[in-house]
Amino acid sequence: MKQELNDRKKMMAQGDIAVITDIQRYSVHDGPGIRSLVFFKGCPLRCQWCHNPETHDPLPELLFNDELCIGCGACVVECPTQSISVVDNQIKTEKQNCLLKQQCVDVCYAGARKISGHYYTVDEVYEKVIRDRIFYDTTGGGVTLSGGEVLVYWKFAAQLLQKLKHGGIHTAIETCGYSPWNEFEKVLDYTDLVLYDVKHCDDTMHRRFTGKGNRLILENLKKVSDFNRPVIIRIPVIPGFNDTRKNMQEVAHIAAEIGAKEIHLLPFHQIGESKWDSTGKTYHFRNIEEPSKESMAEIKQMLAETGVPVVVGGS
Repeated sequence: MKQELNDRKKMMAQGDIAVITDIQRYSVHDGPGIRSLVFFKGCPLRCQWCHNPETHDPLPELLFNDELCIGCGACVVECPTQSISVVDNQIKTEKQNCLLKQQCVDVCYAGARKISGHYYTVDEVYEKVIRDRIFYDTTGGGVTLSGGEVLVYWKFAAQLLQKLKHGGIHTAIETCGYSPWNEFEKVLDYTDLVLYDVKHCDDTMHRRFTGKGNRLILENLKKVSDFNRPVIIRIPVIPGFNDTRKNMQEVAHIAAEIGAKEIHLLPFHQIGESKWDSTGKTYHFRNIEEPSKESMAEIKQMLAETGVPVVVGGS
């Protein structure tokens, strides 16, 4: 098992394979037209409000939703490493011993168990997304690489984007921008549109709530615009973190300065709460209220004063 894992890590580093959590079809919020979204697993940031915490770590992992568990014990019987047991009438899993062999998932009648992330080659991803080419061609759509963070797999992403471009498919990436520029630009070579997250303009606040500073992110944003790629700035609107007038005005100034195509405001929501529970990680935004329609409208109006088109939600 250890040798197998090391071999796969080597293949990931070479760009031969990547860990994908989902390939979502028929999206209309992450670029023009009808699109397929490829979600990569792994991210350098640890945003405390993240809607997809299962994509933080780059390797496949077992998720367990105890609220769905009916306590039938089928998983205990099927586990090949005896990592699942019943303690005080509750199912407990020793994740460090899990081999991710799927048996416990297959017999979980309640759907409480799921393996997040599976290994794919470039050709395997391409074969899945190309099935919807008719929708791309008729709507001006295409394929968007998201995550997690796509730049974690920059070699793989560059190969996939190149293959899509050669196939005449419109390409886009959604990124937090936290990556060495020499890796970032390799991906941009085959990218038609960049959806770029700007979470906060203050380095200290950014570091406090995401685990990383924002200087590299803002430097790369300027370089992307100089690379002559259209950029849509996406702002996750997080109450108590970045929804102040000062911060929004600073983001708007950056958007105008780089000639952003649009600004997308993405209101915070609690859809990811159950995912945090399934990963066993601590969720610090459990009691944060979602922004009201009125507050989103006010932010939209303020940002629109820059002359950059503003959209609440995606495309």
